[in-house]
Amino acid sequence: MDVMTSKLQKLLSSITIIASFLCAASVAIGQQTGTKTQNVSAAVATAVVEKQPELKDNKSDNSTKPASSQKPDYIQPEWSRRLSRWFELQTAMVYTQYRVIENTSGVLTKNTLEHKETFLGRFKFDAAGNYTINAFVQSGTGFISSWNNTGAGLGDMRTNLSLKQAYFAAKPVQGLEIQYGGLFLNRGQSTEITSYDNDGYIVGERVSVKRPKELYLDEISVTYGYLGDSSLPNLDKRFHRLTKSNYHQFLVAKKVGDRVSLSADYTFEAGRETMREAVKVNARELHVVDFLRFENYQRFDTTTVYGFAAYGEKQLRKRVAVGGGYASIDRYYGGLNADRFGNGNRLFANATVKLVQDLSTTIYVTRAVGNDYALGQKTRMDLLVSYDLLAGLRRMGLY
Repeated sequence: MDVMTSKLQKLLSSITIIASFLCAASVAIGQQTGTKTQNVSAAVATAVVEKQPELKDNKSDNSTKPASSQKPDYIQPEWSRRLSRWFELQTAMVYTQYRVIENTSGVLTKNTLEHKETFLGRFKFDAAGNYTINAFVQSGTGFISSWNNTGAGLGDMRTNLSLKQAYFAAKPVQGLEIQYGGLFLNRGQSTEITSYDNDGYIVGERVSVKRPKELYLDEISVTYGYLGDSSLPNLDKRFHRLTKSNYHQFLVAKKVGDRVSLSADYTFEAGRETMREAVKVNARELHVVDFLRFENYQRFDTTTVYGFAAYGEKQLRKRVAVGGGYASIDRYYGGLNADRFGNGNRLFANATVKLVQDLSTTIYVTRAVGNDYALGQKTRMDLLVSYDLLAGLRRMGLY
């Protein structure tokens, strides 16, 4: 069994390295293509891997899920169309960010200009994409970090780029998906505030069933794997963990009409047991907010611990969205949730402005309140600019 597992690891490693190479190569080819096509009026929407409006740094709930449900409005070059039979580049995003952090002692611990790059692609064994190898390449130095220092401000320049996730996915029948390898974390309606950071990763296997007509629930998901190695984002340093298991999750999700989305999960992580529940309600008729989200957790260690987050968001104009909320995360949560939140009680707010078709800017601010212990983040401000490279190439007819 160990020999077979070792061979599977080596095979999957080889294929995913090829997939990540193709991911980068296809961008380069698109940039060098001289063929010009007619202009189009709209870009493909940013992939879900980089879209989480309520947190406004363009992270995703499930960082390797593309926004494939949106219909593209662009003319695809012939070479790209032929390539897409075998390989799809689903996300190519670049960012820059100015970040300032002050701790509860009044010390400025961050005053830095940073950069981030994210690429997602998949190799398709069949035309329908039912059997694929998926690769997620991103900058950053760890489980809760996808940003590299530019060298401007505190800290030295970094250019880390890692294959954070790579896995084989099979959909043998409608509504059933099996995944194996370096996976994303499944959060349901919970976000990285009360769950795990959007930049996080595990190695293992997952089975998801989405057959609401027969099973009532929209999703039933079971995940077994290994969660750890928080300072080793590159998957080639973590593949050997496929033979180990310290993490399992059982998640269910349900939509109630067009307004309400619910999820609940039980997670076991290295001896820690946690229940999470979350609900998102679309409420445009209130005119004050477009949607509300409430998420909470209960952890069962020696004593029961509770935490929660509440958030609301409103689209003011076509190009402007604002949101804000309050989060309370217990002191011993573990440090693997969103790095912008960590633990403690805090207010937070964000605003996003779409500058042009493929370029957006976001500001995020948070302030810790009512805490009786020291925090690494009392006040924090992130000002970032994001560019959808893939949408830009498609809109210009280069990919």
